[in-house]
Amino acid sequence: MDKDSKYVIIKVWEDKTKELENEIVDFWLAHGALTREQAEERVKQVFCVIRDSSDKIVGVSTVYIKYNERLENSFYYYRSFVAPEHRQESLARNLLKFTRDDLNKAFVEGVITRCIGMMVEVENEYLKKNHNEGIWPDVDFVYIGKNNRGDHVRLFYFEGARIS
Repeated sequence: MDKDSKYVIIKVWEDKTKELENEIVDFWLAHGALTREQAEERVKQVFCVIRDSSDKIVGVSTVYIKYNERLENSFYYYRSFVAPEHRQESLARNLLKFTRDDLNKAFVEGVITRCIGMMVEVENEYLKKNHNEGIWPDVDFVYIGKNNRGDHVRLFYFEGARIS
């Protein structure tokens, strides 16, 4: 996002205060995105938040590590949620790019090497219908099929990733 944006993305992975965790849980609950139990568990996975010019959280991204049997490697599984009133601002795409770039940089630098890339399971019907390119422009996630729920599955390998 450019310096004149009315939004700012802040990485909070492994650096969340209890106050921030509560704020994120309240954000999800206010929008009916998750149950309290789901939110309290998922808040541990929050990678970054987007705040608007009034310092209010308007979006979050999460990652968790999962071994993919089919691909025989571990990946960061990615999820995001943006408040409905902010969805026309490309914030979901910016969250994805920010998270991808940060994790890719850490992989390239050898800081984190457990996972060789990121996976996204796309549940959003609008995205599945209207952003159905084989490779998503600007973010380079490749369509690799559907999961058992019919969600599109997309993959991004980190630079220099090797198949084990």
